[in-house]
Amino acid sequence: MQRLLPHLAGFRTIAFDPPGIGRSQRPLYPLSVWSLAQMGATVLDAFGRLRAEPQLVRSMHIRRPADTLAALYRMAGLFGWTSLPWLWAIGQPTLILAGDDDPVAPLVNHRVMAALMPRARLHVAAGGGHLVLLDSAHQIGPVITGFLRGG
Repeated sequence: MQRLLPHLAGFRTIAFDPPGIGRSQRPLYPLSVWSLAQMGATVLDAFGRLRAEPQLVRSMHIRRPADTLAALYRMAGLFGWTSLPWLWAIGQPTLILAGDDDPVAPLVNHRVMAALMPRARLHVAAGGGHLVLLDSAHQIGPVITGFLRGG
C-alpha cells in the first residue's frame, strides 16, 4: 500500500489485512465471505473510534501467515461463493480495478461484474497482476483519485 498511498493524498484511507492475508495471523477456522464482510465492517467501526480510544491499535494482533494452511484458509471463504445474483442491486457508482495479467482472477470476471452493475466503471491496468493496487500503483492511484473526486 505504500506505493499507492501517495496517489491518494487528501483522502482518508484505511487498509487492513483480513485473517490469513498479508501480515495477519491465520484464523482458527476458514472464514466465509459473509464473515469477512462482517469483519470489514467491524474494522471500519473500530477506526471510527480510534480518535477517542487510540489503545485499540495495540489490541489488533497482526502477524505474517506462517504456512500453506494459512493460504488455504485465506481462500476457503471464496469456494462456492458468487456475488453475481446481487450485482444488479448495487446502485452506487463503483470503480472496478483489474490488471490484464492477473492469473488468479481473469479479466473476464471483472468485465462480467462491470456489465451487471448498473453504475460500474471498469479500469484495466496494462501489465497489472492480481495485486494491481501494489504492482501498478502509478497507474491505479490517479484513477482512484479521479473516481473519488467524481471525475
